[in-house]
Amino acid sequence: MKYKRTKTEGIEDLEGESFGEIIKRYFNTIKEWVKPDPADPVWKTILKSIYKLIAVLVLVALSPVLLVVLLFVFFVAI
Repeated sequence: MKYKRTKTEGIEDLEGESFGEIIKRYFNTIKEWVKPDPADPVWKTILKSIYKLIAVLVLVALSPVLLVVLLFVFFVAI
């Protein structure tokens, strides 16, 4: 992630990843983290799933933007 600072008409801009790309990268990271590991035994997968469920719920509770997106997806799916 290298950023190049440029000056355009007196305003500094960052050239590099766009906001959407950053959000996609973080979303994919969370999505990969939530997936169960097939090498783990069943009891370990269940315990990890409970732990990850709690972590995702806290993340959603503390992220109003993500909550709005999830509500939108929920209502579109109905």
